[in-house]
Amino acid sequence: MPDTNLQLTSLSAELLEPALEICETCIGKNLYTKEILLKAITDPKQKFLLLVTSENKPVAYFYFRLIEIEEAEKLAKISLSKLKNLTGKEKPLFGNMQSIGIIPEYRNRRLSNYLVEQCLQWLIEKTEADIVIGVCWKPGGKVPMEKTLKRYEFSHLADVRRLWYDRVDLICPVCRGRCECDAAIYYKRLERNVAQ
Repeated sequence: MPDTNLQLTSLSAELLEPALEICETCIGKNLYTKEILLKAITDPKQKFLLLVTSENKPVAYFYFRLIEIEEAEKLAKISLSKLKNLTGKEKPLFGNMQSIGIIPEYRNRRLSNYLVEQCLQWLIEKTEADIVIGVCWKPGGKVPMEKTLKRYEFSHLADVRRLWYDRVDLICPVCRGRCECDAAIYYKRLERNVAQ
């Protein structure tokens, strides 16, 4: 853990409201609802991690889940046949890095590195995911997660213009209204050491 004053915990009903608040602060209002986050608590194909202070105040989160290629293509709004071909499987399973956020005063502390490590570990140890993807926010032409993704050997697949523009209810913290930000799609094949 890069910051020893923080503790990693999974989302719980007790932390639902603060988790919704940090999502709204970091990625915008109305992208997630209480219902979506409640499902992340109980669905074994989803994980919602929080870094909290000693007062149980969330300062960072990472939401990731298992999805099939059809849903991954809907999220990315492009064909992912290249990634399907990489796996050599007809129905590859994707680990989707749904969303990550860190409140401003806790940024630049390598918390995103730690959270990505947790995500990769969960996907490799607890799932059958073949590949992990991230549909990454690209406000002002820059991907805030790019440095972290390169550190963990993710590859850039494509850019998608105004990916969230059709979400008319989403209030983007950068656009201050309807989101006109682009997205960048990154991916990484998941390697497992199979010891006999």
